[in-house]
Amino acid sequence: MRFPSAHASALALALCLPSLALAAPSVRSGPTLQVARKGHTAVRLSDGRVLVVGGVTSSARGPGAELFDPRSGRFRAVDTSEDRFRGYVSAAPLRDGRVFISWTTNGETQVWLFDPTTDGVRRARANLPLHLAHLATPMQDGRVLVSGGHRHLYAYDPRSDSVSQIGDRSSRGGDPTHTATALRGGEVVLMAGGKFTDMFSTHSRDLAQLVRANGTETSGTLKTKRYDHTAVSVGSTQALIVGGRRSRGWFRSHAPVAALELFDLNTKRFARVDSLDHARWGCAAVRDGGDVLIAGGADRADELRSVEVYSIRLARVTTERFDLRAKRAFHTATRLLDGRILVVGGEADGTRLRSSELIRR
Repeated sequence: MRFPSAHASALALALCLPSLALAAPSVRSGPTLQVARKGHTAVRLSDGRVLVVGGVTSSARGPGAELFDPRSGRFRAVDTSEDRFRGYVSAAPLRDGRVFISWTTNGETQVWLFDPTTDGVRRARANLPLHLAHLATPMQDGRVLVSGGHRHLYAYDPRSDSVSQIGDRSSRGGDPTHTATALRGGEVVLMAGGKFTDMFSTHSRDLAQLVRANGTETSGTLKTKRYDHTAVSVGSTQALIVGGRRSRGWFRSHAPVAALELFDLNTKRFARVDSLDHARWGCAAVRDGGDVLIAGGADRADELRSVEVYSIRLARVTTERFDLRAKRAFHTATRLLDGRILVVGGEADGTRLRSSELIRR
């Protein structure tokens, strides 16, 4: 009787257990921000650089916006004004390569434009009505939807440098903790979740709303009420809702959510698809090929380092797990043109972070 060689046995084992042959993701320390920040916005430019702007910073000194250049591997200041772009700031890319920036300061919400050809910022003529925490989402017609921090919805048009109201939020209050996800290339924006606080308690929401160029419409509600969650497009007509926290009053607040939900624009409904191993809020979710990386965040006890991987094709969380180098929440994760994931800033143990990380799978 002939027995298989050791080489043949090893080959057969590798074919039966392909996961053993996969290299572990590389997670390396990245460059240091000039200013520690959390709750900021990161926008990848058409040339591959990443603009990081706004957020809650560790100091009133230092630039309000920074640029990461993958070629040099460093951050550098964009705007040297030390009192600009602090706190309530959001940003979104425009079709012509510029970046829309909205900033609330001194009782007004200003519109600024970043120009990548000069790496400079200038104030636009248009102003928004006062918004506190808000989101900016690019729309298919070239405008930018501004939602949250106000009961009305507004759009900025870069062609006319003007702002117009396009609808109302279908819930009480300004709702600054929802998500806004562009579907069908921005033809439709899905707004989901959030919270409101009355005199006695905090309430998480399950409401969802669709915003189009000419108005709004309601959709099915979330299966799990949540705020401080994140959302990412996983196809032209689908969005994945990740994590968050739910609250039913002061005494039952801040419970982390593990459930993942998938919204389908064709049915206008949410469906629960799986659950995270570790419930979390304030995490970052980013597309990486056919997967979504769900990185960091926080639970009731601490900030997290763990990264879980959701397979878009399988519609479930896979067995792949790895860790960031540092625990962090309310950070950003951006996919670079070379396929790496840039993780920036955040907060841990009550301290804003200047560190960044680079992930390659």
